[in-house]
Amino acid sequence: MPLFVTAYLCLATLAPAQCSRATALDVIPLGTSANELSCQRDVMQTLAGLAITAEQGAYWKVTCQRTSIGQGSAG
Repeated sequence: MPLFVTAYLCLATLAPAQCSRATALDVIPLGTSANELSCQRDVMQTLAGLAITAEQGAYWKVTCQRTSIGQGSAG
């Protein structure tokens, strides 16, 4: 089951636990990854390659979530 990767740009005044789709300044869906280790590594490389940096007072939070959506029979 793949991991769905999302990067959230959040204000530094938010604790990481509060940084979510609802509170983020920007949300970037980054596709899928095979496992947790490659998820974190690949997303940092992607963000670096895009030259997307968090401005002062903000930070990136990356989530790697497994889901079973679309992984079963529909019948």
